[in-house]
Amino acid sequence: MLNSKVYLAFRNVEEVVTREELENLILSDCGVGYYGTAPTGPFHIGYLVPLGKVADLVKAGVRMKILLADIHAYMDDRKTDWELLKVRTEYYFKCISLLLKEVDVEYCVGSSFQFEKEYFEKLYRMSALITVSRAQRAASMVTRMKEPKVSELVYPIMQAIDCDALKVNIALGGIDQRHIYMLTREYFPLLGIKPVTCVFTPLIPSLKGPDVKMSASIPESNIQVYEPEESIRRKVLKAYCPMKEVKGSNQQYINPIVAIASLALLPMLGSLKIERDPSKGGDIVYTDAMVMEKDYVEGKLHPLDLKNSVANVLIDFLKPVRDYFKSRHDLIVEAYPEEVKKGLIPLP
Repeated sequence: MLNSKVYLAFRNVEEVVTREELENLILSDCGVGYYGTAPTGPFHIGYLVPLGKVADLVKAGVRMKILLADIHAYMDDRKTDWELLKVRTEYYFKCISLLLKEVDVEYCVGSSFQFEKEYFEKLYRMSALITVSRAQRAASMVTRMKEPKVSELVYPIMQAIDCDALKVNIALGGIDQRHIYMLTREYFPLLGIKPVTCVFTPLIPSLKGPDVKMSASIPESNIQVYEPEESIRRKVLKAYCPMKEVKGSNQQYINPIVAIASLALLPMLGSLKIERDPSKGGDIVYTDAMVMEKDYVEGKLHPLDLKNSVANVLIDFLKPVRDYFKSRHDLIVEAYPEEVKKGLIPLP
């Protein structure tokens, strides 16, 4: 029978490098991991997937750190101007800490250690080993790369070195981070550093469907974590949610509502109640995403029932964030003045 902690560590992951390493770290209770995020665009529900995995790993006995990678936000083609780094870092911290208020994690900021001599020494040494094409491949899924800047090539090398600077043996990220964290597997041994175990989560598709990117510049593609209740309900009910379809032929999620339920709400809350008319079998409570997805594919769970329940649960789950920002509009406006002016960010 699978150990309960091992089950939590492995559920809802797309890939683990390597599975044996992660299992050994969990069973020996010596896992120290981190999840890093650069404070760039407004905080939306796509972030609930890695945060749900953070919660899983903490329950599995891993000591988790959250890195607010402020310098990375500037290195990525100045997605965040230098003058906005501090306020956006504060904004991200508030969003994450409110969502993870029941989860024991340690918070740190990239600029608190990324200017140290030892950090730069390893950055120089690793940079001398990596070709431009390899650095481009590592950055291609994460940074803007429209007209690649030198900083965007340094970005993935810094992210790899963050693992050593933070003294972790587990790195958590979305599957789009794979090429970056695999740098630790390839190049850390050449520097005499032990590679980290990599845990990659799936990505939630856009509310408009898999052909549209979830982006702050496309308001109907995402839900900000402090959106008004009526806005959350409207977006969920309008969202792409094909009947009996969950994943595509490549096993990537194509149904955003199922993905939100499976990858975010179930891990964060432990269970998901679907309210249904008694004539349809009455309410049902899911504690296992695979069971819920199987019922959906077999037509036992109707899209409208799922949508209504996901909307209700999201509204309730996001209430602490919404309540906080109702009295802190200034933080959103200060962090994203242009986006607020253009109406791209709904205020609570």
